[in-house]
Amino acid sequence: MNQGIVEWSVDYGYGPNRCDVPHAWGREQHLMWEGPAVYRTVVHIPEEQAWLKFEGVSYLAVVMINDEVVCTHEGIWDAFSVDLAAWAGQTIELKVRVIKNGGSTYPVPDVASGFLPYVYGTFGGIYRPVKLVVSDTDPVLPKPKVESRVGVDGCYISLDEKPWELRGLLSWGWQPGFVSPDRTGNELDEWIDKIQELGFNTIKFCLWVPTHETLRRMHAKGMEAWIELPIWMPNPDKLLGMTDELKRIVSQYRHHPNIVAWTIGCELGKLAPAEWREEMVEFVLEETNCPLVMDSSGGSEMYGGDPREYGTFYDFHPYCDTHFYPQVIDSLLTGPRKKKPIIFGEFCDHDSLRDLARIEKENPFWASDDEYLNAQGVRWQYDLPKKAWDESFFWSKIEVVNAAAGIFHRWRTLDHVRSQPEIAGFVITGEIDTPISSSGMFDDWGESREDPSGAFQRDFFTLVPKRRPPWINGGNRAGWSSPWWAEEGEQVELQPVVKSPKPIDEFILILERRLSGKGKTESEEIVLQEADRTGLITVCQPVVIQHHPDENVMVQLRQKGSGNAVGAFRPIFSWPKETVWPGVKFEDPTGHLMKDNCEGAWVVSTNGLRSEKRGVHICFDSGTLPRPYVRECIRRNGGSDPDAMIAPDRALDPSALDEAFGKGNWTSLIDRIDTRTFEVLPYAVRVKDRIYTTLRLGGGHGNQPIGLDNNLLGQQVLKDFLTQLGWSPDTSSEDS
Repeated sequence: MNQGIVEWSVDYGYGPNRCDVPHAWGREQHLMWEGPAVYRTVVHIPEEQAWLKFEGVSYLAVVMINDEVVCTHEGIWDAFSVDLAAWAGQTIELKVRVIKNGGSTYPVPDVASGFLPYVYGTFGGIYRPVKLVVSDTDPVLPKPKVESRVGVDGCYISLDEKPWELRGLLSWGWQPGFVSPDRTGNELDEWIDKIQELGFNTIKFCLWVPTHETLRRMHAKGMEAWIELPIWMPNPDKLLGMTDELKRIVSQYRHHPNIVAWTIGCELGKLAPAEWREEMVEFVLEETNCPLVMDSSGGSEMYGGDPREYGTFYDFHPYCDTHFYPQVIDSLLTGPRKKKPIIFGEFCDHDSLRDLARIEKENPFWASDDEYLNAQGVRWQYDLPKKAWDESFFWSKIEVVNAAAGIFHRWRTLDHVRSQPEIAGFVITGEIDTPISSSGMFDDWGESREDPSGAFQRDFFTLVPKRRPPWINGGNRAGWSSPWWAEEGEQVELQPVVKSPKPIDEFILILERRLSGKGKTESEEIVLQEADRTGLITVCQPVVIQHHPDENVMVQLRQKGSGNAVGAFRPIFSWPKETVWPGVKFEDPTGHLMKDNCEGAWVVSTNGLRSEKRGVHICFDSGTLPRPYVRECIRRNGGSDPDAMIAPDRALDPSALDEAFGKGNWTSLIDRIDTRTFEVLPYAVRVKDRIYTTLRLGGGHGNQPIGLDNNLLGQQVLKDFLTQLGWSPDTSSEDS
């Protein structure tokens, strides 16, 4: 017999009220209230050997039978049991006194709290089932470990003896309508299906432990799991006290055949001693048979602390703007180090702008400015309650590319990641929007931010960038040109790369040409020829095409026979190249533009706010604030920026503009809107016959084209700026 017990009451200190277990207290108490809450029920114990099995209580559980304490258990994520032999055949009164973490008794860093307290808050209660189990043996004893389905060969991993790429989605356990992380029944199945439909094959349970039922249903659907033990920002003095709980979790979960990776904690830095991390890795390797185990997800190379790392794969968390990713990723490749799989345990977030109008209308508890429902607790990010009710922040119309910006960022980033044979997998941040972030593949209401690019699907293709190292000051520097943009009318060499377990002769490249304004579309099919195959990656023979003026070219990969597309059509952008700037003088003391000087009354300078000549002035330092261009923000009135070709890492400081030109004497042309803090800063402003901007018109960051002559988008934006000021390409320097 394995019978759930559901007839319960809970007493918060002012009398019992009926409740159903599983139960986690939430909005009926102040978010910071730690308890104790007392749960009561009456249970008849059978004559056979029986046990009470508690599948999850947060955090402290003091179990009493007929007012006698029979068990005390600390720990959120592991199950525990009570032997009922002494009460066989009797009807007993069962009480459970519960204190949650997050208060003064059990502060968040002192116990294995995971990351949920930093997302919203802690939860308390008997939040998973309590069952009466008739059995001769303790029902929480570990089940036999299974043979791992994962194989490791140098940098490569296999699953069920077939080459495999880990494509994961990061889950912190947050659910917008609930305080505890568990889903059940049809809701659980729908959640797994939605993630799988996007192309992911793995869920990383980041700093929380799912139910056994979750893992069983995932396995039935062909989904794998990565378990990260719930240690983040721990109190070093309390870490050893968490060890037994962590080991119990590993032992109780080792039997699931779809757990493909384990990490002991996340971004531990200097907070976890090397000896402790080494011991835990050895324990997990021995206890689970899993060949992918790492001590600290993110690693000491990225997060500092003791440089010693332990584990069987490299795990990095690179977060940066689109145009920096190729160089950052290349710096994380193995090189002369030991050959082990490289997996990005979390990366590539993009925060979208929330639907603040809907939040205001529906008033969800997690966005409330009522501390009873939404106290800050240990959260460092706490801007939403203030901004959600600030009506001055609402715009009736805002011309931005919102979810599409996240698709573009992930698409371009995964172009590089998935074309690297050494990189065995990745985990995208993240699953769903939370009170501290809006980087979810699903928004605050669980609605999918549709991704038509196919970036996460098993079969994937991209184009290899061209190496274009420029000659600067007597020598070469690193440089590339994107395969996704071209000068109008030039010949373009396309070199496709396909990631798939299928042979290359099962795919064809589709070129779609559309003449601007003529509504005419021509399609061409090109059979791909293999040049080299390494693991899952096939590099194909180059294809040369002529890119005509006034023509939009789209590319797509399709499967032969079925005609099924591998992702969406992807554009190859085209711009005219500006070679003459009549009447313009370039003042470039920073060397950013790499443009030969010429004479004119109009100026393009890199002197920042210090210059008051009419023209365009690029600002790099004074009068600016450090801000990313793609991550955690969107642009208003900024237009399209393929590959972030002119992306700065700074925005203009309004207070500096007020000081330099006087309040009200400048007008913003392009804004940066922070999608976490809702801060608005200008990227470009106009002051009379001048425009000041932080946009890098000459590129030079990451894999941007270097120099104005090479940066076609920079040329177009500069032309637009000058035209706004009254410059004309037909104007001579004498006429200016």
